[in-house]
Amino acid sequence: RGTVRELAAHGARLRVLVSGGPGAPSDVVAEVTPAAAADLGLAEGRGVWLSVKATEIDVVPL
Repeated sequence: RGTVRELAAHGARLRVLVSGGPGAPSDVVAEVTPAAAADLGLAEGRGVWLSVKATEIDVVPL
């Protein structure tokens, strides 16, 4: 559970930065299509729940 802190264009996708609440271990960055972001109603400041499929995780150095 967290809050959308930033939506940023990255090629044909959007990068969504989600920050957890107090005690959360870290932020999460997800990439979604603009259509998916619109369907989900993603916007900065919106509260969201995250569900992650373990076989779909990529670790990317920052």
